Amino acid sequence: MTVSTDSDIQADYEGRTYYFCCASCREKFLADPAAYLRQPLTGKAAPRAAALSGDTAEEVVYSCPMDPEVRENHPGACPKCGMDLEPLYVTPKLEDGRDDAEYRSLRRNFVVALLMTVLLTVINCRPQWVGIRRDLFNDLLQLLGCSLLLFGPARFLLRRGLASLRYRSFNMFTLILLGVGTAYCYSVYGVFFYENLPADMLNEVGRARLYFEPAAMIATLIMLGQLLEARARAKTGHAIRTLMRLAPPTADLVGADGRVTEIPLERITPGDILRVKPGDRIPVDGVLVSGTSYVDESMLTGEPVPVGKKVGDEVVAGTLNGQGAFDFEARRVGSETLLSRIIALVSEAQRSRPPVQYLVDKVSAVFVPVVVLCAVAAFLVWTYGFHNFEFGLLTGISILLVACPCALGLATPMSITVGLGLGARSGVLIRSAEAMEWMRRISVILLDKTGTLTQGKPTLTGMIAADGVSEEELLRTAAALENYS
Repeated sequence: MTVSTDSDIQADYEGRTYYFCCASCREKFLADPAAYLRQPLTGKAAPRAAALSGDTAEEVVYSCPMDPEVRENHPGACPKCGMDLEPLYVTPKLEDGRDDAEYRSLRRNFVVALLMTVLLTVINCRPQWVGIRRDLFNDLLQLLGCSLLLFGPARFLLRRGLASLRYRSFNMFTLILLGVGTAYCYSVYGVFFYENLPADMLNEVGRARLYFEPAAMIATLIMLGQLLEARARAKTGHAIRTLMRLAPPTADLVGADGRVTEIPLERITPGDILRVKPGDRIPVDGVLVSGTSYVDESMLTGEPVPVGKKVGDEVVAGTLNGQGAFDFEARRVGSETLLSRIIALVSEAQRSRPPVQYLVDKVSAVFVPVVVLCAVAAFLVWTYGFHNFEFGLLTGISILLVACPCALGLATPMSITVGLGLGARSGVLIRSAEAMEWMRRISVILLDKTGTLTQGKPTLTGMIAADGVSEEELLRTAAALENYS
């Protein structure tokens, strides 16, 4: 069955509009949209839905917080620095769980990696604990466990390291790849070809010393750092979505015949007449055409006292209507509303770079090659100068891993992200990362905005009665006047 796009029975889901033959089909679809979108919409029980012709999901562009010039049409890692790409919202979304999904995925992978590392430690130490000789079976178990970890939950670390080599943009993932990869490859060689190694590189039972456990442990610790980073971004995302939720998801559209229809926020167009009931939030920016009311605009101005509104006055999306109902004409919708511009401003500030970040980039570009040269030099000195290949290899791997510039590469962008998120939750909107850096030079701040330093609402702190009137009589009269307020 085919449903025409002229049907009045419709629903919006994930940026697309679906049309239905009857209201019951629409209700079934809204109860579990994903279940119907996973299968063909056929059969008596399935809602017959048709996507609006030409209506496609908004394309999301992803950018790197450290390298804003990087632009991709899909999520993933930055090819230059290895950090996760952040979505650039063309139109702010009321709900978006990308940050939470990334955090949950990393948390799940970290838990799996941690359990595998513990198991690998047990396998490695079991021969010593129970007093038996280490054999090929034990070595193969270590090889299997480390391989599953590195090419399973921790594979994104190796993938980012390979990308850094491919684009010749050295970063901490370059060092991780070289260090963990060298330890893993040497251990694999030691499992199968230990007879070819010198006697001083073998243990007391004649087998090669393996480094599967240190490689897995280092990868797991790096994943912990990535998890903490994702957690900070998720918290910042929550703060921005708190601003987004100030705008209601639906609005009451007043038709030409006076009928009121509830429509999603995305379908509002300039010129539509919308009705706002007492206690509702205003969906878009506009001008009153009928009715009067008082509107709480404290989310914009900080003023606790509601502002009176009459015909011809402007109202702003996200503000809260008081006791009266009114109709207003939509003027600015979608990304043009003041609230959307504020959200876009905060999102843009997250992706901005302070001047110190350019210095960090220059230092990182030199730091990584120097670390690699130091690791190679240490390996050569111990191998050929002191004839200790194993210790030289271990020293080189240690230098690569210990020198990972995690703090150097991540401290600046993460401090910006967390700072902007904390500010947004406290109602402080920061225009750019550069402004944050310049704030350290501020010595005096002048504030004249109610609610910034106060509680944001008036409180009775005392009374001064006129001559001939007692405070008790004044309080009794005021209480009588406000009895029905």
